[in-house]
Amino acid sequence: YQRRVHGQTILSVGCDATPKELEEALKKYNNGEKAAFEPLIERFNNKFRKIGTKTGQVVCRLLAGGKLEVIIEGFEERESVECLVYQNFEIQRDIDTEDNLLNLLKSKELPQDFGRIITLLVRKANLSAVRERIELLEIEGSGLKHNQNLALSLLMPTQVDPKWPLRQIRFEAIPGKALMDEVNARKSEMFVPETRTSIQIRWDDISEDVNAECKKLTKFLAKIPALVELHVDFTMTHALNDEGCNAISVLLQSTKFLTSFSFRAYKTELYINFPRFAITDKGVIALLRSLANLEDLKRINLDLYLCPEVSDTSVQDIVGLFTRRNNLEDVRLSFRNTGITNVGVMMLAEGFHHLRNLEVLGVTITGKDFNDQGCIHLAEVLPELNNLQQLTLSFWKCNLVSYYTAKATAEALPLTPKLTKLTLIFANTQLENFGLIELANSITQLQELSSLIIDVSRTLISDKGMSVLGGSLPKIKQLSQLSLVCVECKAVTDRCCDDLVLGIKQQQLLLSVDLDFQRTKLTQKGRKELLDVQYERKFDRFVLIS
Repeated sequence: YQRRVHGQTILSVGCDATPKELEEALKKYNNGEKAAFEPLIERFNNKFRKIGTKTGQVVCRLLAGGKLEVIIEGFEERESVECLVYQNFEIQRDIDTEDNLLNLLKSKELPQDFGRIITLLVRKANLSAVRERIELLEIEGSGLKHNQNLALSLLMPTQVDPKWPLRQIRFEAIPGKALMDEVNARKSEMFVPETRTSIQIRWDDISEDVNAECKKLTKFLAKIPALVELHVDFTMTHALNDEGCNAISVLLQSTKFLTSFSFRAYKTELYINFPRFAITDKGVIALLRSLANLEDLKRINLDLYLCPEVSDTSVQDIVGLFTRRNNLEDVRLSFRNTGITNVGVMMLAEGFHHLRNLEVLGVTITGKDFNDQGCIHLAEVLPELNNLQQLTLSFWKCNLVSYYTAKATAEALPLTPKLTKLTLIFANTQLENFGLIELANSITQLQELSSLIIDVSRTLISDKGMSVLGGSLPKIKQLSQLSLVCVECKAVTDRCCDDLVLGIKQQQLLLSVDLDFQRTKLTQKGRKELLDVQYERKFDRFVLIS
């Protein structure tokens, strides 16, 4: 359990308590009872007494500008009661030499019992030594702007300690062009450690050569023996076509341990007019069929925007993937302005029947031809997903979606009792008050729900719908995060503020509130009424945009 204020961890405790028990203990703690958490910790200790000594985990993250963030996470063993207490230390400093880093590690800011941790030369981009307790290295791609070969030096040092206990290397948002330049420069000098590796590549270079470069890059990535996560982002370059998709599919065929795959590709109005830059069913199907052979695959994210050549034919292979990999736990699909139709959405809904282990589901569809007929099928399959914990349904700019989709969703939600996070996007649809009221009443039956995001921007919602939604908030027992967006709802006025304010006040577990009422009929009086809520009790975050 962590309590954060303005981004700083002020309290960090390991326990198995319920949210209600934690809140009660936190109130006592804030009132001066410093031992308020001791009973919960003791229960936790007794439960996990037999775990034994934990060595902890040290994470080093390279950030932009040569900054190195050292995060130490571990358990401190107390011999007297054989208990485990979670500790979290975060240090962020400008590190430009090895001596500065070693001095930091020897300082009183870090627990002394962790001993030698890691020696890392940031300025010279040299991994000179790795010590006994490093388990995870994380490198953020923006650091490459200052030293392009640093990530490659870490991933492929010419010499490495054979006792290296690294559990995982994670590269986040690595610019694909910078990575390829370094691969081409190093050639045969590269050494790849046999450790679990996660790579997130963001291709920023707007070039027609992206497909050829992608082909070279995937050949390099295929040399990594334990690639477990691969995220490729082509949202900033619009020239990717089936050739690039095929190169990635070949890479997928060479991996054995991949558990997570994400593919994002966006086009612009300019590029969709040139067939040579098109992503079609052929490219998407190549990716899907390669994924279907990965036995360890647990998470997929497929995000396509302005790809009109991707049609219901691709959806058939998505369903085929679900049939073969029915142990998927996290599926996120986004099809915005593609060639997929209502028939494809109905096929997709049928495919979800196979995913009985699914814990996270996200479906985003955008297009003027989508209507209730297809979207209702998405809602009707939800009760069969017994393990579902996080759900996102986005019908943004589906102009023909109306009350009937909201009603079907409202009827299905109470039958997903494990749901903890819910995001519903009905912006730019035909949703009206009756649909929102159905949803508001339905959500109150989700006893485990802690996070709720609802976007009804540019719909027919008025004060009546927002008032009922506000009145439902106290009935959502575990709610701690709330986001309501109703931009350009012209019938929303100050009249709904009383019920919203009362609902927020009475929901005692709320820590984060975001309200966006831009271009509504809210006046200064309504704004003040909403803003004053944050002064009557403590929130970690309270934002009103109007």
